[in-house]
Amino acid sequence: MKNMHLLLPALLLLTLLACDNSEPDPSQPDPYAACCGAEPVEYTTNGAYLFVPNVFTPNGDGINDFFAPRHNDKILGFDAYIIYTSVGDTVVHANSFYDQDDPANTSWDGMRKDGTPYVGAFKYEFTVFLAGGGLYQVEGKACRIDCGAGAAVFATKPGCFYPVQTDAVGRLDPSVPSGEKTCFE
Repeated sequence: MKNMHLLLPALLLLTLLACDNSEPDPSQPDPYAACCGAEPVEYTTNGAYLFVPNVFTPNGDGINDFFAPRHNDKILGFDAYIIYTSVGDTVVHANSFYDQDDPANTSWDGMRKDGTPYVGAFKYEFTVFLAGGGLYQVEGKACRIDCGAGAAVFATKPGCFYPVQTDAVGRLDPSVPSGEKTCFE
């Protein structure tokens, strides 16, 4: 029974990895239409704090390259870290866990399983283990931005919060610059 919390997410992960993700979402002619401002990016419960960026720019420049949530020490870990298309019908990334200290190996880099980039809005879902026991389910929407002229709107779009926009303890700090000046040129 003790390891049952690991078995269920592993079975879920294997099931979700079998899903097909080759088709773009036809209901979104503008892949960025649903990006920024509509979803919460901060979650709190029983002293636990979680910041989930609602945009990221995986262009290999070392800034905001991964969809990487930040949390305080009241969250002990993540389980079933899953990314879906914007309508939630297809899994584009799944990992059995997430480690904020190792985002390059445990978070999403914006690529589909077949190696092609996913662009635009997506849904995320994961469970966090709370200090003192208990689980907390987190769901929301965010956006993978493909740098270049088409992304210029994000240079000044309100409500966009990037992975680097945190303070020393991982809380959202909107006064921290996104670091994406060259991405939007």
